Formats: sequence, structure tokens, C-alpha cells
Amino acid sequence: MDCRLSIVDCRMRAPRCSRHRVSQSISNRDSKNSNRQSKLPDGRLVGSLTFNRQSTIFNRQFVAFVLPTIAMIAGCSLPHRSFTPPADPATMNDVTFIHYLSTVPTVTVSEAARATLLLVGETKQWPSFDEQWNELRRRGAVRDAWKMSPDDTLNKGTLAFMLLHVAKLPRGVTNVMADATGVGDRRYALKACIDAEILPYSTEHQPVTGGELVTAIRRLETRTEANGD
Repeated sequence: MDCRLSIVDCRMRAPRCSRHRVSQSISNRDSKNSNRQSKLPDGRLVGSLTFNRQSTIFNRQFVAFVLPTIAMIAGCSLPHRSFTPPADPATMNDVTFIHYLSTVPTVTVSEAARATLLLVGETKQWPSFDEQWNELRRRGAVRDAWKMSPDDTLNKGTLAFMLLHVAKLPRGVTNVMADATGVGDRRYALKACIDAEILPYSTEHQPVTGGELVTAIRRLETRTEANGD
């Protein structure tokens, strides 16, 4: 009797043991497949670590390529400043004009043209904006393609290009090529001015403050005096 019960008991337990083994086998197979999928060379069906790494790479590419494009489109025309000068800058002598520049929140194209030419002469040589702009054009410091107006807010790339050519700062091969093609000319000019410690680190489309322009002029004057020019 005991023997029969043992046999029946074994028969009743056998299916359950078999189902358990099958379930465990499927679980082990899924685990192996999961491990195998995480090692695929093309990155498909990867684990969370690989996904996070791909997300980080995508974010870096977005910042490196998409954002500068947006900045280029949005920064091509900066808004006019709301600051009202205490007096017409055109009526100021050069010393008063420099003191005035140090107080303005942002610099206009006309103010930058006059200030930049102070590196090579007094304003009385080019009393009007048109004369100043023509002189800058003659020196290769501005381009008609920029289509700038005197009251436009100046950006750092344009200022760097003007300073680079008027002060005749050393230019690398990249600057020369950019000047010849017009592609990235102001961006590489800004890099050259940053490397020369004339302008602070920034992007080419950021507006120029009066303090930054005055500091750049003074640094270039000191550099010229040190070189004996």
C-alpha cells in the first residue's frame, strides 16, 4: 500500500516538476537573449546604459550644430537699444566720447565705427558716419554684404572683424581663408581677438557693451605702444 502511494505521489508530482523545469528553461533563455541583444554592434535592443550614452551624444550634437544655427538666424539682427544718450555723441570730442562709451549698455554700429578708427587717427579726419564707414571699407574692416545701419546694435563678431583689420592683428591661415570666402569670417575674427586677449570669450552674435569696446581699444593701444608702432 505504501508502495502504491509512493508511485501515485511521484506521478502527481512529475507534471509539476516538468512545468517548473520548462518555466525555468524559458526564463534562462530570455535572460541569455537579453544579454546577447545588449551586445549587438549596431546598437539595437541595447540596455539602459547604452541608451543613456546615445542620448548624451545626441544632446551634444544638438548643442554643437543646431543651437549655433538658431543663434545665427536669430542673431543676425539684434534689437535696437532703448538707451537714450545724454547728448548727441557726434557733438562730443574724442576724450568725452570714450568716457561716454564706457556707460552705454550696448554699442551701435556708428559708435563702434568711430571708436575703432581712433586707433589710427582722430575723428576729425572722418567726421561723419559715411566717411568712417568708407574708411573702414577701404581698410577691409567691413563688408557691404552685412547690410548694417548706423543705429543697429553691434555684435562681437563684427567688432572683432573691424579690430582685426584696423589694428592689423596677426591672422592665421583660417582667418585668411574665411576672409577670402566670407564664410565664418567674423567667427574666426572673434577667435583671433579672444586668443590675443583683446575681447572676452563669447559668441559672435552677442551684443557688445560699451565697457568691452573701451577695454578692447585700450588694450590695442597698449599693444601698439609696446610694439613701438
